[in-house]
Amino acid sequence: MIHKGDLVEILNCKDIDDVYLSKRAVALCDPYVTTFTERDHKGNPMYTSEKIVVDILVGSKLMTKYPINDLQRCK
Repeated sequence: MIHKGDLVEILNCKDIDDVYLSKRAVALCDPYVTTFTERDHKGNPMYTSEKIVVDILVGSKLMTKYPINDLQRCK
């Protein structure tokens, strides 16, 4: 389980740019639940889902609501 202050490795980089080359980040909070809404091409909501997420700091960039399924705690 990931906790505040843990060093984590990003397993699935969705927004890859120069900041994510190290693929390492620091968890800034304990996990929490949030709701994501998938929308169709017209912008109308199709469905919503709840995911467990954390806020992480990658280099100097803050990423909020990053799913913990895409993170692994470093030992």
